[in-house]
Amino acid sequence: MLMTVVWLITGAGLLVVVGYGSGQVLSGRLTPASLLAFCLYAVQTVEPLRRLADVQAMLQRALAAGGRVYELIDSPGVEQDGTGMLPHVVRGELRLEDVDFQYRAGHAVLNGLSLHIVPGETVAVVAASGGGKSTLASLLVRFADPERGQIMLDGIDLRTLRLAELRRVVCVVEQEPFIFSGPLIDNIRYGSWHAPRQVSDRAVTLAGLGPLVNALGLLGVVEERGRDLSGGQKQRIALARAIVRDPAVLVLDEATSALDSDTEAQIFARLEQWLRQRTVIVMAHRLATISRFGRVVVLQGGGVVGDGSVAQLLHGCPEFRRLFAEQLSPLGPAETRHTAL
Repeated sequence: MLMTVVWLITGAGLLVVVGYGSGQVLSGRLTPASLLAFCLYAVQTVEPLRRLADVQAMLQRALAAGGRVYELIDSPGVEQDGTGMLPHVVRGELRLEDVDFQYRAGHAVLNGLSLHIVPGETVAVVAASGGGKSTLASLLVRFADPERGQIMLDGIDLRTLRLAELRRVVCVVEQEPFIFSGPLIDNIRYGSWHAPRQVSDRAVTLAGLGPLVNALGLLGVVEERGRDLSGGQKQRIALARAIVRDPAVLVLDEATSALDSDTEAQIFARLEQWLRQRTVIVMAHRLATISRFGRVVVLQGGGVVGDGSVAQLLHGCPEFRRLFAEQLSPLGPAETRHTAL
């Protein structure tokens, strides 16, 4: 509205000046040259006024945005912090008992989910899209709390723990990690700013970031959201970030989905000894990924419908066979006949 009003006023004003000046010229009080010169000066005056209006419009937008930002900053926290502390050494035992969770009333994501993971165990969790894998990861770091049931770490209910304590020992590596604008080393040490250089170097090696470090350097600057990086490079930075944090419980939520199978196999081979020292939950859609682990949990309808090795689930879990049917039989009948011929 401001810009519209400014344009209308300046345009109408110029028309009024031309009309009035034309009358003065016809009556002989003003020469045509004087009128033309005045109009030219008037036009040159109008443009700075319009630019001032632009500045005022930008200022108003900035004030409105700033008001919203400070409204969010000053809003009361929605996370309920606990008071409990974890022991110095966390074993990493996880136990979920009859956990219910829903984002909208009547649309349960988790329904009576019960699961026990012993310390140092690596478990793969599979489900159809929307089956609750990412929700489970959010519950483990208390981005949300279950509506019913308990989630316990080493026998302690997560809701009784201080959030800083919990998130110190439980780390989630997401499929789309956020990469900040700045040096590569700062992105790797994000959340662990005082980590020694040798820890960062070890994380670079285990996560397979050597080629990127050789090309860019640890002090090389990456763009915000990793616009100058590939999806695989961003995921490897997130893995290195988790390695530097050294959590007791690690959740990989499709954390290697952007990597090809060979690269993924190399990274898991390097991480094998490191993963054995902590409790790990791997969420993936690729059969090649979950086949590396001895225990696979299948979720359906918010609960566990299968729990065992890949071989056991292939024979005894219809939902598991349905999820990976295309990967188990990549060729259709027509293609199979053509291959045979």
